[in-house]
Amino acid sequence: MALVTRFMHYRLLIFILICCVRCNVIDWSTIPTPPRFIHEPNDPTIYFTLESTQTSNGHNLDYLKERTLRCIADGNPSPGYKWKKNGKPFNLALYSDRIAQRPNEGSFVFSKLTAADEGVYQCEATNDNGTAISEKITLKQTC
Repeated sequence: MALVTRFMHYRLLIFILICCVRCNVIDWSTIPTPPRFIHEPNDPTIYFTLESTQTSNGHNLDYLKERTLRCIADGNPSPGYKWKKNGKPFNLALYSDRIAQRPNEGSFVFSKLTAADEGVYQCEATNDNGTAISEKITLKQTC
């Protein structure tokens, strides 16, 4: 008898859930969820070539203008972002003169690339419900 009652209880719960979904009664934005990436995938390898510019004091500066590494995740609560370069924490704020993080995203833009930027990058999106780790992106200098 208890098994029949439990079975009927589960059928009723499933019926209510289906009705709620069909009627859009459930507010999905209030349900805690781990991060999941929603950005267009990055190319596995992004190549760049340095251009040389001579300064007024005769030094050569080698750089290329922009390259973007995408990292956008959805989740509840909204995730925070961290980057790694070659497996070690990569603090974007240390390079604010030439790297800009996009607001409300983990994506960032190199405004000027240097040879030191070559490496393997990976984004982590984290909230109270988990962590999503992006694909690895290799930034590689060509001749």
